[in-house]
Amino acid sequence: MPKKFLQLVPFYPFNAPYVMHPREDYFLMPAEIMGDRGYEVEFVTLRNTAPTREYKSGNNIAAPEEMVGDYKVRRFSNILSIYRYLRSQKGAFLQVHLRPYPPSQFAGFVAPQKKALRPFTYLLGSNRLIEILTRLVLPRYDLIQCVTPYEIDIYKRAGVKDAKIRLIPLSIDYPFFSAKPGDVREVAERFGYADSEFVVISIAQIRQHKRFDDVMRALKIVRERIPSAKFLAVGDDMLPRQGLPSLMETAKSIGVEDSVVATGFQMPELVRSFIHGANAFVHAADNEYQGLVSYENAAAGVPLCLSNIGTHTSVFGDNALYHGVADHKALAANLLRYYEDSSLRKSHTSVLSKQMADWDYGIIRKKLTAAYEEFFKI
Repeated sequence: MPKKFLQLVPFYPFNAPYVMHPREDYFLMPAEIMGDRGYEVEFVTLRNTAPTREYKSGNNIAAPEEMVGDYKVRRFSNILSIYRYLRSQKGAFLQVHLRPYPPSQFAGFVAPQKKALRPFTYLLGSNRLIEILTRLVLPRYDLIQCVTPYEIDIYKRAGVKDAKIRLIPLSIDYPFFSAKPGDVREVAERFGYADSEFVVISIAQIRQHKRFDDVMRALKIVRERIPSAKFLAVGDDMLPRQGLPSLMETAKSIGVEDSVVATGFQMPELVRSFIHGANAFVHAADNEYQGLVSYENAAAGVPLCLSNIGTHTSVFGDNALYHGVADHKALAANLLRYYEDSSLRKSHTSVLSKQMADWDYGIIRKKLTAAYEEFFKI
């Protein structure tokens, strides 16, 4: 009977419209690695496939068990049921994802298996009690998978030993995003920004901490120099679900609604066309685990304007422009620097467009495989 590999996840599969690019599916990659090694792979989660308020819509209760592709998904009615199952599978290997997810947060205390953690956050806790519990549970894992040098520093300071930590970022599909598609102009015309001489793009599920409002405040300043400038906001508008004005309501209050193109969620092929039609990419979030969209834009040769948080600065270094969180005036100045200084654009993008190949699926898969070989002895 083959050994088991269990993955504790907040949901699986990714439900439409939240479609993951296959080579960027961070839940699927571990399953493929271990499945190729002959392990029986199972995803373990709760039956409520949308466990947080932001994503929940009605009684979204999934089947207790189903096959998704080659892999079994087991869904349980409560956290205790998950823990009982994990404890019954002592000979399995366990990959835990998303530490803020309640079943994952405390799994390290109860799961008897050799286990790895992909935290999906560098924040230790939303309050002092959670922080204390986090510091206690982290040493119980055999492997902590971090995505940036900044995250590694956070966990080291929290008392995690160097020997347990490996830098294994989430992957991008580098060949896909670095290749310019043939429909860039047609897409720009269809969405109404082809006449702009300066297109700023942000891509995300639009939530408060992504700070799209700061991008629009910066856009208002940029328009004084470049009247035709447009802001391409790509992603589902989640702000009303957070009890906040919608993206376009916010744009109207700032006075830039005629310069904002809100595309909603789009599939990767169209997102790539948006990226290659942009002149600058902005990620203004006040916290971000990795931010795959920054890497995708860098791979495409789009200059980066980023908030000066550690997950950005520790990776992109001197090849991006940074602004303080909520400092829209500094962001506007950075956007105008890229617009006016072609040598700066070229020096930054020429470095990053090549560097991003190190985050390609094949490279990251080798790193994750090597970590499993080292820690799980697969």
